[in-house]
Amino acid sequence: MAAALLLPYIAKATDLSLFPRDAASVQATAGSLVGKPASSQVAAKALIPFNQSGDEQQLVGEDDSRILSFYLGADAARAGGTLRLAYVNAAAVLPDDAVIDVEVNGHSQGSFPIRGPNGMVTENLAIAARDLVAGENTVRVRARQHHRVDCSLKAVYELWTRLDPALSGFITDRLLPANDVASLLAVGRNGEGSTDIRLIAPSREALTLVRDALPTIQTLALLLGRTDIKVSIAEEATGGPGIDLYFGDPRSYPETDSGKQVLAAAPPGFSVRQNGSPDQLTVTMRGNSPAQLESLLLAAVNGSLKPLIDMRKVTEAERHITGDRAGRYPLSKTGYRTAQFAGRLFQTTFKLDMPADFYPGDYGRIDLKLDAATAPGLADDAQLLIRVNQKAVTSHALYSPEGATFKGKMIEMPLRAFHPGSNEIEILAELPIAADAKCDPASRDESRPRFLLLDSTEVVVPEVAHIGRMPDLAAFAGDAYPFTKGNALELYVATGDDATLGAAMTMMARLAQAAKAPIGVTLKLGNPDDADDSNALIFKTHGAQLAMAKPGQSKDVDNLTTGGINTPASTSGEIVNHSDALLNAFKASTALDEDSLSWRSRAVSTFFSTFGGIRRWLTYLSPVPSNVTVERTDVLMEMAQTKAPGGHAVWTTLSAETSQDLETGIRAITSADNWNALNGARGLVRKSDFGLVTVAPADYSFFPLEDTSLSNLRRLAAAWLSDNFKIYVLAVVLCIGAFGWWLGNLVPRKGVRTDV
Repeated sequence: MAAALLLPYIAKATDLSLFPRDAASVQATAGSLVGKPASSQVAAKALIPFNQSGDEQQLVGEDDSRILSFYLGADAARAGGTLRLAYVNAAAVLPDDAVIDVEVNGHSQGSFPIRGPNGMVTENLAIAARDLVAGENTVRVRARQHHRVDCSLKAVYELWTRLDPALSGFITDRLLPANDVASLLAVGRNGEGSTDIRLIAPSREALTLVRDALPTIQTLALLLGRTDIKVSIAEEATGGPGIDLYFGDPRSYPETDSGKQVLAAAPPGFSVRQNGSPDQLTVTMRGNSPAQLESLLLAAVNGSLKPLIDMRKVTEAERHITGDRAGRYPLSKTGYRTAQFAGRLFQTTFKLDMPADFYPGDYGRIDLKLDAATAPGLADDAQLLIRVNQKAVTSHALYSPEGATFKGKMIEMPLRAFHPGSNEIEILAELPIAADAKCDPASRDESRPRFLLLDSTEVVVPEVAHIGRMPDLAAFAGDAYPFTKGNALELYVATGDDATLGAAMTMMARLAQAAKAPIGVTLKLGNPDDADDSNALIFKTHGAQLAMAKPGQSKDVDNLTTGGINTPASTSGEIVNHSDALLNAFKASTALDEDSLSWRSRAVSTFFSTFGGIRRWLTYLSPVPSNVTVERTDVLMEMAQTKAPGGHAVWTTLSAETSQDLETGIRAITSADNWNALNGARGLVRKSDFGLVTVAPADYSFFPLEDTSLSNLRRLAAAWLSDNFKIYVLAVVLCIGAFGWWLGNLVPRKGVRTDV
């Protein structure tokens, strides 16, 4: 048996730890966070939700796993508790043998049957103290499920089990002290599964508070690490799950009556306390001027918040494959664990993060070195499929009468299939056998596996070409590019109403998570004008047009883009949040401006700007369609990216008919699935299902080249020639012709030598 040949690898795979490689540093960080157990509170039982959003808590197919996490203080870890999984599953799931397996920190907690087709079902599992740790705990949830009546491969996608992010998590009665900043990691979610951050401010007078609170809001988003954050403005604490943020000082900022009372009793700087319930927290950031507030926030980032920040960085680094440098990464790094598979369609998915200035093209490939085995008896149409960003890039036959073993089998994925930012790679194995045609659940034999994929399978990432492009929403979502280049970012809101400001704050929170650092931003009321050549993030409603038009001048407008801006509004009273020190506390980031670049950088940048036509010769690799038909009435919000009129910056515009539509659209586009799918020049959020449609740009422009090494220039030249294949062919023909001309002139001139 082919599988028997790989038993040593299976034995190694069973030892896979769920902790990051440098778990000791995480444990040390956790210890510094939780403090002394004696200070913990013994209270009514409270639910600590998983850190992952609802999009990341869905299990699809016949055999799927998710790794979730939650945070515990030392006292709670020593006391043990209860793991609660609230779920609902598809009606197509056969209840006879559908089960969920659970592990906590690598320790099995048993299994339970899947029985939730008619509504939410809750399972409570007692977790012993010996299986818990102080700090971040990891939970592996694995669903094994089959279809009731349909044995086709297509029907596998009808199988799903979804956890409720608001009701699932860890239950404990040992809470962190009310003023411990680590209690932020236990904040609850609302009924929609979102994490609310409510800035307490007077309605219609919140603009000044929002301007100065943006660094604090971004810092909270980074500490929480959740992708389902919704930021809004409220006049009073609602009493619901989430964070109520009181900001500023009554002597220098407009505050509500309750805000004045809370801030008067709060210490200067950043502080946390419970708001009547463990899932409701009050955060105060007290200071009487922008300079003082920034200084106090920086002190908190380098002080009480630093262990949380360090823990978050370690966790993210250990669970991601990045393409910013060449390397080899085993699938075990993504959380995948070797397990025998007895179903019809094997599937596993992982993410590969490419750098924001990655240039796709046919100049290289990412290799998958496959360690796997198949069982005898598979049908002759059994195959392995590799999909990148929902596009099939390669397939390989798996049929072998006696089974097959693959050790280091090289599978190539062209670099053109990838884009800057987060890329989703799917490994699919179609494994039909003759018995599937009968579709008899009773005859299914789970003891005879069909396929085995080892976690020693490696992803080999090469060196890639680097040059920033615009427009590119994938780079925007992946790394907040180009706002992380050190250039100024101006945030424009057409109106200062609460919904628009809430949408802007939610987007900035998501961008900070993408950049892994707060982004320095200037908030302005109004619209940019043609003289403004800074990077801009623009929020518009009531028929605002992306392309700027001067008074009396009309421009052709796409029908899906609403209205037009004719006169720039006043931007008086702007407050700039220069957060250089705060940024450095998170990561060091430097960039040269265009005036500081060498002549070689400028020459290469001009070359790519002039001859940068992107032509896609492999249609299945086209990242986004260029022509998309969407009913105008079904467009909730549009996100579009264009070059600024000055030609050296990017304007990213988010527009909707009303501020409420804008707020809803921002929540939809910042969800994990839609955010990772952003690409091209435009993204349209549909009203009907909040789905995302992306549209490719007609052409790209290029930022000034930063990496002028010969190796990068060589890769860029190869990439450009792969995009402009006709020029490459013409150059080859000209070279051959030149050689023929030279040879034809040389031979008659030199004559033919003969030996007599």
